[in-house]
Amino acid sequence: MLDAQVMDIYGANPAPATNVIAFPQKPSGTDNQRWRLVASPVQGYYFVQSLLNGFVLDILGANTAARDADHRVSAENRWYREPALAPGSQRRGSYFLESKLNGFVIDIRGANTAPATQLIAFPKKPTGIDNQVWKFIPRAARPTTA
Repeated sequence: MLDAQVMDIYGANPAPATNVIAFPQKPSGTDNQRWRLVASPVQGYYFVQSLLNGFVLDILGANTAARDADHRVSAENRWYREPALAPGSQRRGSYFLESKLNGFVIDIRGANTAPATQLIAFPKKPTGIDNQVWKFIPRAARPTTA
């Protein structure tokens, strides 16, 4: 199983078309590692929106070939959250993020465990999927002030 990493906007760069990488979760929980699912007008699909800049996860140039995921806006940036179920698996509560554009999923390139490995859109694999499944971790409740 891969070491736990999160989707991270490279260098916390707020510009459009910045690469999205896999990177260890920072204890400070910076916004370049925080995302929210926003319901799209297409039932069952979501936009994956960055808290850093409000942009959504997208496939570069709306290309239908297996290639890099990109962090920018386009017409086809909707994602389906498909449960990654396996009997007796540690993957309970994990999901594939599948593109409406081409059916590919967000994948850590080459199942590389090194920090800053680029994320790509790639066909869903039947086995060896640890680099293609993601968990959604709720934000910790913020302390209230009196």
